[in-house]
Amino acid sequence: MHHDARFIELPSPEGLAQRSEWLQQALASNWSALPTAVHDWRDSTFMALQALSTPTVIFTHFLVINSIAAVVSDEEAVVQCLPANGSIHHLQIDGTRWRWASRGAMLESIVN
Repeated sequence: MHHDARFIELPSPEGLAQRSEWLQQALASNWSALPTAVHDWRDSTFMALQALSTPTVIFTHFLVINSIAAVVSDEEAVVQCLPANGSIHHLQIDGTRWRWASRGAMLESIVN
């Protein structure tokens, strides 16, 4: 097993109260409206996926999945889907073409 820090949740302000408010605003926003640190995180995450050369399983978070979904769909909304806890999403890459082979279970979730 390999731990890759590029698949952690997006960077956000310190402090639980401040983080919660910021996160709610970010979720209602577009990727382009978020700070540079978030863009750098998103680019790093996607570059990590692009660098994979063999089938790989990645255990990650809600917004990592949404950031990849936005890149694949070429859409700006931060929230692209509401993946259920433990859901499995299968991405296939053929050269430079990315597509969802299957999407996991979607549920309403509480983001804290």
